[in-house]
Amino acid sequence: MLIIDDDTSIHRDYHKSLLQTAPGLSELEQLEAAMFGDGSGEHSDSDNDNDGDSATQPPSAEPAFALTHAYQGQEAVELVKRELDAGRRYAVAFVDVRMPPGWNGIETTRQLWHLDPDINVVICSAHFDLEWGSQFEKLGRDNVRLLRKPFEPDELRKLATELGRAWHDHH
Repeated sequence: MLIIDDDTSIHRDYHKSLLQTAPGLSELEQLEAAMFGDGSGEHSDSDNDNDGDSATQPPSAEPAFALTHAYQGQEAVELVKRELDAGRRYAVAFVDVRMPPGWNGIETTRQLWHLDPDINVVICSAHFDLEWGSQFEKLGRDNVRLLRKPFEPDELRKLATELGRAWHDHH
């Protein structure tokens, strides 16, 4: 899953909501590892796995999520290109609507779909007005959802699970 938001605290919210606590690490250590793990400004939570196969393993009833963080739309597009070149794809992208000074969430979504039309996109914002609503409608796709911030952790997990499973069932 690709998290695209210009606010570092929102990335922490996604991390806390989608990933279980790893044994032996404090919550602060886990957040630091997720945010700054490889020193490049972006991080995939699967980077620390020895087998490179999956993210931090929650209990078996819960799906495992691997998160990659981007802070602007252009950065996210580069990450998607890199993964596609390596033969991998993202199932879901959570995209903030407003990310100054770069592309907004609608343009970021268009660019992501130009590279991978099957990626499920969740447009996230605390501010959905008529302008954003009309732009959202112009996307005209089935694989896009809206999520209002602040989101509830259970709502986020449910949406991530539903979209992730749908993508995996289709691929």
